[in-house]
Amino acid sequence: MIRTTVFAISLLLCPLLNAAERDSSALSVLAESIFRPETARVWHGPAEKHNFAPALAYTAPFPPFEWRNGDFSEGEVWYEFEVDPQEIPDGLTGILITRVYLTADIYLNEVLVGSGGTMIPPMAKNSHRPLYFSIPQSAWSQGSNNIRIHHKSYPDMGYVVDVLVGSDAELRPLYERRNFQQQSIPKVLFVVEILAAFILFFIWYLDRNESHYLLFAFSLVMISIFTLNQFLIDTIIPHRIWLVLNNTSVDWWAVSLIVFVNKRLGVDITPIRYALVGYAVVALAFYMSLPLNRLPGSALFHAVSMLLILMNIVYIALRADTRQALPYIIFFASLLLMALHDILMQSGIWIVRWIDGRFILFYAAPLACFLVFGKLIREFVNAVQASKQHAANLEMHINLTKQELEEQYEKLNTIIENQAITKERERIYRDLHDDVGAKLLSLFYRANDSRLEVLASSALEDLRDIVSRKTLNGELLETAVKQWQSEAEDRVRDHGISLRWKSVDISGKHHLDERQYTHVKRMLREAISNAMRHNKACSEIVISVAVEAERLTIEVSNDGVVGDAGQWQHGRGINNMKIRARELAGEFRIFSDEPGFVNLIWSLPLGN
Repeated sequence: MIRTTVFAISLLLCPLLNAAERDSSALSVLAESIFRPETARVWHGPAEKHNFAPALAYTAPFPPFEWRNGDFSEGEVWYEFEVDPQEIPDGLTGILITRVYLTADIYLNEVLVGSGGTMIPPMAKNSHRPLYFSIPQSAWSQGSNNIRIHHKSYPDMGYVVDVLVGSDAELRPLYERRNFQQQSIPKVLFVVEILAAFILFFIWYLDRNESHYLLFAFSLVMISIFTLNQFLIDTIIPHRIWLVLNNTSVDWWAVSLIVFVNKRLGVDITPIRYALVGYAVVALAFYMSLPLNRLPGSALFHAVSMLLILMNIVYIALRADTRQALPYIIFFASLLLMALHDILMQSGIWIVRWIDGRFILFYAAPLACFLVFGKLIREFVNAVQASKQHAANLEMHINLTKQELEEQYEKLNTIIENQAITKERERIYRDLHDDVGAKLLSLFYRANDSRLEVLASSALEDLRDIVSRKTLNGELLETAVKQWQSEAEDRVRDHGISLRWKSVDISGKHHLDERQYTHVKRMLREAISNAMRHNKACSEIVISVAVEAERLTIEVSNDGVVGDAGQWQHGRGINNMKIRARELAGEFRIFSDEPGFVNLIWSLPLGN
């Protein structure tokens, strides 16, 4: 089907193609002072084989746009043509080869004037780079001047697009313009693609649920390989491997773009995604099976990839929200036009020389980046605005809750001052727990701003202090341990974490004063909070409370830890625990006794 389509396009363009072959000026307009050879003497093989003997040469139109099958079987050709003295301009002269596959050396009167790079495999690649060499006026002879071009490539893979001789003042601007378009722009785009891929990979790394950003980063890496091929001259890998990699990158780019867009629009279907990945793997196997001389012009799978993009345009137009899908449809349509140009050029249909025989598909990469990063910026702005509004609402609710707490405090103080009965005070405690506590708990779980979450959590802990504190005269250790255990069980239950509580030698004779009771309780709370907040994979918390030699020792350990806890940088919570232990004349330390676990242990002296 693809070959039929290409053949049909060829038939439609046939008249223009024939005109182009008859008159090359129809494809490129040059000043009359610029000399372009029409024919050249041609020798095949290395110089040692023919020694430029006239009898071993033949005359052919030059430059040929492409060597036909068998014409370049040795991978090495010498061209020779004469430049009439009348064609030589005054002053500095230039020789421009607009495009050559793969490299060439230029000789004037058997003297080397310029080289396209190494001719030893892997050869220098000049297929996307114009070659330009300056020749001083003194290098030309008064009579006829002989120019030889030593053209080197791999067998059946060579061509020369154009050779121009003229004034440096006329040819150099043409060379610089082409070099800027074919070398400088791809280099800039390559850097942009790699940086964009790194940024998107980092976005995915911060939020692993956003897998579509990883897909787009991968697509940018793929198109960057194609872009790199536009300006990379010397490779350290064999030419065949480089061509397989370059061809494969285009198809993997198309597949990853399709999957990315479908995920982005919420229309991704697993069977389609697997089929696309399978197609890309088949494309890789196909390129690896081709002989070297067929790799540069292999456009079958590239055409299929563009057909898949066309089909996906129809798919997202039917399945996705129209407003969301429209930018991607426009992008894909632009991509198809660029790809059509490159496929036609890669297939040898040289009518596309209206753009001087340059690949343009890599220009689609910045279009994709503008589209994706534009949407990212828009989503970020919307998220910031929504976050500010939510923060304002949450802060208002917290202020109202604080105000309600203050009113409850005033009521409680009034009851205490008037020596109200215990029943009334207990009723107020229950109201605080059931009403205000529920509101604070809801605010805590709904908060998406870390500052407000901490504020709500702090208010909730203060409320629990009020509700749980029966007296300001401290508490028996045995009673306090039961309260702590009950609170810990309630907290971990809501997070689906198991709790193992161990109490050793806890008797009723030890009494905690108010400061000991408050500090130990808050240290326990902080330890449990750290386990749940900083260790997302935590499944079990073990708390051990023991009394030995008139010292209370508490150890809290949990699993789900990444890295060595002994190397952690301590935050405010751990530092506060150290301070509380020091204020109680006790000791505190944090360590890991086995991989994946963290242990917090503190001890303090007890009185009777």
